[in-house]
Amino acid sequence: MKKLITLSMLLMATTLFAQETKSSSTLDLGMDVQSRYIWRGIQLGGNAASAQPWVEFVTGDFTLGAWGAYNLGGTGTGNEADFYVAYAFSDAFSVTVTDYFFPSEGNFNGYWPYSGHVLEGMLSFAGTDSFPIGISVATNFAGDADKKANGKQAYSTYVQLSYGTKIGETDFSITAGGVLND
Repeated sequence: MKKLITLSMLLMATTLFAQETKSSSTLDLGMDVQSRYIWRGIQLGGNAASAQPWVEFVTGDFTLGAWGAYNLGGTGTGNEADFYVAYAFSDAFSVTVTDYFFPSEGNFNGYWPYSGHVLEGMLSFAGTDSFPIGISVATNFAGDADKKANGKQAYSTYVQLSYGTKIGETDFSITAGGVLND
């Protein structure tokens, strides 16, 4: 995991330097530190804090990004390295494909062969000024971490609804989501 983070930082520095000549493209990078890693209502990584580095490159309507989680409690539980690509059809509609990778504690053999991965496709409507309700539907369509007991793909689907508005100068939103199947 340390090698992956170091390589990512080196690649970010190289890409950041190349970014200076392209005005229609942006590169953002950063790292959040969370008291716990909670994703879509599921607590991952136990009660330990989580460092979550990210990098995102946007050019035109395309986005390419990477996001990770590293458990600061000393265990491999809750570690994750994700890559995603997205296309925005408009300000309101987009499609995203994410490769979620969960290395197993004590059983990490590298990013490849393809074990510990889940591929997810997501369609999103962000809402508009006249209709401020957003909806996202995300389905796992491949990967060995989303299997039924019989070994077949589960196609787990997550749906999220959101309502956004502005109160004075402050953005305000309410979000609710849940899994349709397991």
